[in-house]
Amino acid sequence: MRQDTSTTKERFAAMFASLRRSRNFRIFFLAQFGSNIGTWMQITGLSWVVLDMTGSASKLGLVLAVETLPVLLLGPFAGSVVDRYDVRRLTVATESGLAAIVVLLAVLQLTGRLDYLTTLLLSFLFGALLAVDSPARQSLLPEIVDARNISNAIAMNAVSLNGSSLLGPALGGLIVAWAGAAWCFILNGISFAVVAGALLALRPQGRTAQTEPQASPQDASTARIGMMLRQVARTPIIRDALLMMALVGTFTYEFPVTLPLLARESFKAGPTLYGLFFAAAGVGATVWGLRLAGQKDHGRTALTNAAMVLGAFLLITAWMPVPIAAAASFVLVGAASVRFMALANAAVLENAPPQFRGRIMSLWHICFQGSTLIGGPAIGYVAAALGARWSLAAGAAAAIIAGLLGRWSLLRERSGSQSAMATQ
Repeated sequence: MRQDTSTTKERFAAMFASLRRSRNFRIFFLAQFGSNIGTWMQITGLSWVVLDMTGSASKLGLVLAVETLPVLLLGPFAGSVVDRYDVRRLTVATESGLAAIVVLLAVLQLTGRLDYLTTLLLSFLFGALLAVDSPARQSLLPEIVDARNISNAIAMNAVSLNGSSLLGPALGGLIVAWAGAAWCFILNGISFAVVAGALLALRPQGRTAQTEPQASPQDASTARIGMMLRQVARTPIIRDALLMMALVGTFTYEFPVTLPLLARESFKAGPTLYGLFFAAAGVGATVWGLRLAGQKDHGRTALTNAAMVLGAFLLITAWMPVPIAAAASFVLVGAASVRFMALANAAVLENAPPQFRGRIMSLWHICFQGSTLIGGPAIGYVAAALGARWSLAAGAAAAIIAGLLGRWSLLRERSGSQSAMATQ
């Protein structure tokens, strides 16, 4: 009995290792968790506002795509900025700018002056700041957590991102129904300001990513991007994780497009059910994410399996006949999603050389969110033409294909290694 109790305590301690050992990460994690809740509230509110404004799934997909356009246009160059400047100060500036944009969105909504074109413009500006903010926050992790706890910190960040969907969309749905979407925007603006304040409270530990060889005077940003791409190409685990995330990010993670339609069209319900779907996924993501935080299984085989399991659960969910069954199934989708995301993120961040970290994480952000520029309208078109269930099924197929491609790449690499050994 004592041994079992001791083992349980050790597992619990391992689960929260990065939070216990790093004051900086505790501050960062708590601020990010609050901000992630606010972001989910904003996604919920904005999705419903655009649907009410336009009645079009394709136009909703376009709003989400416009937000990610700057990620595609500026992402690699933003990564170069992250690699060259103080990450903490850069992130304070971007978080403050995001807060200002969201508050403006709220003011326009409250005064009845928010129209579709203005929504598109503000979404583009929001995305332009995110193009710098997201890789900067990712690159900050190795500077506030020591190497032995980085995997745990990545898993805890995944818990924060996905677990916040337990509260964010549910609160967002209730706030939209009771007070209006503008209050979702106001609360998210406050959350961005809190993150900026938390970053200022961190104790600087020095910049770690200053080992890149000095470039010649004529070395432009495009050359720096080329160096990063060559580094990715010769690092199979980073290459495969990015390719898989690109496919899943493009077609699977388009839930802000599909779930409002699933609630409204398939189940004839409103924003409360939409929020419940996200909350159910958040339950699975939180529980499984905490389990991941105490593990060290970050291999490529685990990553490919996670993608295929995510696709299988989502395919089952797409054809659930009643709302309560669909919501229950989203618990499994959330668990599979956080596992895939955490494994892919760890594969990239842990293997990225410090001098390329900002650029590689900007590429991660392009694959994860920037791909919505293609996936948002595409999945919106499928939903408009065939229905929300078929759009979910398309996302499921993309995840399964990503897993199969990752497994094929791994098997081919192993086969090549065996052939080389046989030749010797």
